[in-house]
Amino acid sequence: MSQVFVSYSSRDIVFARHLKRLLEAAQFTVWIDESRLTTSKRWWTTIERAIEVSAAVIVVMSPNSRISDWVERELLYAEKLGKPVFPILLAGDEWPRLANIQYADMRTGVDAQLSDSFVRELRAVVDPSYRHATRPAISTLALTSSVHRAETILRRPLPRRGRSVLFLVLVGIGIVTLGTAVVMAGLGQSWTLNTSDLFGSAHHSSGLSANDQPVAAIIAGADRATEPNMRLIYDDDAVLLINSSNQEVDASQLVFEQSRPDGPPLQWQAVDWGRANAAVSPSRMSAGGCYQLVRYGGTQARPSRSVCALLLGWFRSSQESRYFWRSPDPDTVFTVRLLGRGEPLATCEIGAGKCAFYLPDVTQ
Repeated sequence: MSQVFVSYSSRDIVFARHLKRLLEAAQFTVWIDESRLTTSKRWWTTIERAIEVSAAVIVVMSPNSRISDWVERELLYAEKLGKPVFPILLAGDEWPRLANIQYADMRTGVDAQLSDSFVRELRAVVDPSYRHATRPAISTLALTSSVHRAETILRRPLPRRGRSVLFLVLVGIGIVTLGTAVVMAGLGQSWTLNTSDLFGSAHHSSGLSANDQPVAAIIAGADRATEPNMRLIYDDDAVLLINSSNQEVDASQLVFEQSRPDGPPLQWQAVDWGRANAAVSPSRMSAGGCYQLVRYGGTQARPSRSVCALLLGWFRSSQESRYFWRSPDPDTVFTVRLLGRGEPLATCEIGAGKCAFYLPDVTQ
């Protein structure tokens, strides 16, 4: 597992050591400078190298670190290299320059503990295999139940030919059910089996009610039989883009746009999530992952895992020209398209609050 780099002020050394112990207890390899020697070219080279080989950089935010030349230089170098930044708030207020990244609140100091969500998201960046290892295992319950039902029914008196046909039908149903479970396990979603149903119908549990399932968008110029692999969920405060497929996709070329008759369109480009120190670049959007765009003054809330398995990055914007999903008229629509292509992938109603569309492989 790759290491994580901790950037902090020497005045916060007590907390920094506490944080190091917590991270090591969570099985992370931690690089932390406890000496903070006088600035020298030789010592700075050592720090540069440590940042370069680290998978992520944790910044301890406090009034002390905010005025620290060391922390400033380390953060600038991490941003230059595109390292994912994980802010921790120790004291004072969050930093405006990191306002687009959700921070971990540890203002109780040496009494603070790492949250499970922080550890999960950090581990997903440090150890990419973790994302796949946490997918639910494929259950054999469906197949076992179907075979058991077959055995029970076959105990009843039936003609020999009828018994053979019935056995083949029930085993076939079990295979189809298991195949469906395999697909959904790849999506990182949970399944339960209604054992009172004679034919073993699998019921998908996504954490949303039936009424909350994303409505299909009006697909333009695309095969309407193509299964949507992207979802949008939005309200007055924020919009969430979710990769609902079971594979990594390149979402960096997506453009969301609301046309206006009285001015330039409202627009957001997905590539900008990557420029906001996202944990994962939109060009490699993880299966089950999501990105969030929050309007200034809106409430930023982490989506539940039933909706989004992993929050890959979020951005709070004060520019109203980016609020493509908002309008006083619920009948207003916005379009989803690929950069440089005029024909939209989908047209979504603002009043619906949700939308689904198919993102083709942009590398082809």
